[in-house]
Amino acid sequence: MIYMIAYDISSDRSRTKISNRLIKEGYERIQYSVYLGLNDPRMDICLWKYLNDNCNKESGGQMIILPLKRQHVRLMSVVGNHQYDIDYLLGEKRSLTF
Repeated sequence: MIYMIAYDISSDRSRTKISNRLIKEGYERIQYSVYLGLNDPRMDICLWKYLNDNCNKESGGQMIILPLKRQHVRLMSVVGNHQYDIDYLLGEKRSLTF
């Protein structure tokens, strides 16, 4: 499974803290507030508590964790200038190619 994490948080500080932590944990940013990762954040007690604490501090903040099958990520369409290395996002190779 691949896990998509998306959040809507108005506090710059909380958003930055969550973003930095997700990147540190190996999630890849695919949009400003959308990340893909190989690990279920709910299974990492420390990470899950951190995300909850920083999302819940903000009134009206919310976060969605969506498990995706690999084949669904492969079907992802991207409109715009940025293209993603799907094999890298799926953990099937270790370095990006340009």
